[in-house]
Amino acid sequence: MPADRPLIIGHRGAPGYLPEHSRSSYARAIAEGVDAIEPDVVPTSDGVLVVRHENEIGSTTDVSRHPEFAGRRR
Repeated sequence: MPADRPLIIGHRGAPGYLPEHSRSSYARAIAEGVDAIEPDVVPTSDGVLVVRHENEIGSTTDVSRHPEFAGRRR
């Protein structure tokens, strides 16, 4: 890649404008001309990769109200 300008990376999309890791945030970053988007990828206990910043999901989901998931806590 030519070094005539800085490489612009949209970390989590364009979180200064829209919710991070949302489709609209990624689209905004692309529309603004980023060279790449860097998502945060976290594996679930069963090996599925999800785009998410935090490893702990209790503050952003209602998982605490689902006792059927208690056995999956790590």
